[in-house]
Amino acid sequence: DSWISGVNYSYVIPVNSMQKVWDEIEWDIVSLGYKFGMGSTINGEFYSWGRNLSSQLGLGKPSTFVKFTSPKIYMGEIQNITTGDQQAGIINIDGKLRMVGSNDQGQLGTGAPDFNIPKQLDWEPEITSDVIKEVKVTKTETQILSKNNSLWAYGENNYAQLGRGGAFTVAENFSVQEIQDKSNWDEIFAISETVYAFKQNGTLWAWGRNDEYQLGTGSISENGFEKDPVQIFYHSKDPNTPNGGPVLKSQILDFSPVNGGFAFINTDGELFAAGANFYTGKWFPLPRPRKIGIDSDWSKFHDFIGSEIN
Repeated sequence: DSWISGVNYSYVIPVNSMQKVWDEIEWDIVSLGYKFGMGSTINGEFYSWGRNLSSQLGLGKPSTFVKFTSPKIYMGEIQNITTGDQQAGIINIDGKLRMVGSNDQGQLGTGAPDFNIPKQLDWEPEITSDVIKEVKVTKTETQILSKNNSLWAYGENNYAQLGRGGAFTVAENFSVQEIQDKSNWDEIFAISETVYAFKQNGTLWAWGRNDEYQLGTGSISENGFEKDPVQIFYHSKDPNTPNGGPVLKSQILDFSPVNGGFAFINTDGELFAAGANFYTGKWFPLPRPRKIGIDSDWSKFHDFIGSEIN
C-alpha cells in the first residue's frame, strides 16, 4: 500500500495528514524526487507523477506536471529506482541502467547535454517560431514579442512580471501565455522580475517588481509590484505637476534595463535614468526618469542586461 503526506505539487495543495493513494496498486518500489515521484509494482508495472519540466517522468517530452502516468520504458523487472532534483535512474533485473531527465550539467552520463546545442522552439498552438519577432530571457522568466505585436511570457511570477493580472505561484506560470494587456506592442526590454515595453504609439510602459522605484512610475507600489502595465512619464520640474511629459521611443537613442531600474540616452545624447541608485554615489532613488549629469555626448550602453549585477 502507498500513503502520502506533504505538499502535493500537482495541484499545489498541502496534505498535512497521511492519506492512502492508489490502493488498487500493489507497490514494490517507490522513490520520491524533487516534486516528482516514480514507482514500480510487484507485477513489473512502472508509474511516474508530478513535475515534468525536464522530461524526468519518462514520457519523452516535457510538461509542467502530470497527475499520474505509466510511461513505456521497456526494461522488464525493475530492481531499483532513484530520483533526484530533475532526473532519475532505473536499474532492471539484468543490471541495465537507464537515466532520464535534466542533463544541463551532463548528469545523465550521456556526454554533452542536448541543451548545449541550439534548437528551434515552438509553443504550438499558442505561438509558433515563425511569428516570433523578439525574445528577452532573464534569470527568472522569458518574454516574447510576436510579429503581430502581441506579448507572451512564461517563468517565475513572484512580482507579476508575466503580465497575468497578479503575482502568484502556480504550475501554469511555466507554460507560455499571452499577457492580459492586448495592446499593440512594438519593442520589449526585461531584466529579472521587471519588464519595460514600448507600444506602437511610442509610449513606454512597465510592470513587475517595484519596491525600490525600479519601474520609474513615480512611487513604490503598495504590494511591491505592479500587476498591470503602467505608463512612464518624465520627472516634473514643476512642484505643482505630478509628472512631466510621456517618455517616447522616438526621442530615445538607446535604452537598457539595469539592476534596480532603467536608463536611456535620448536623441540629443543626454543620459536619463530611473530607479534605486543613480545619483551622487549613494542611495538616492529617482522615482521617475530624470537627466543624469550635464554631458550631451552619450551614444551607447554596454552589457547592462548581460550581467544583471550593476
